[in-house]
Amino acid sequence: MKHIRRYDKIDSKIEELSEYLQEFFDKHNITQVIDESKAPSTDFYWIMYPTYISICGKTNGIPFYESYHIYKDLLNLKSQLEKRLSKEIDIIPGFTIDIMLR
Repeated sequence: MKHIRRYDKIDSKIEELSEYLQEFFDKHNITQVIDESKAPSTDFYWIMYPTYISICGKTNGIPFYESYHIYKDLLNLKSQLEKRLSKEIDIIPGFTIDIMLR
């Protein structure tokens, strides 16, 4: 029983958003992590939750300088992503960078 993982249904628009962001993730060397307990301690990674995508980095969050560049690049993509998804997007910087649909 200890190997059974909790499963929350991922919103289909979040999955679609992750597909649109794949080139962005590749450009910034951000790898996907399915199980956050197995997240790398030295690399950037992204994880998909049922209602948002979170970009994380290193063990103590994303360093400010790198966070700024990732955030700035996401803002440049925001309108294009909103058109593709027909939904508005919130990009919230902080300890992690969270991308949420409205």
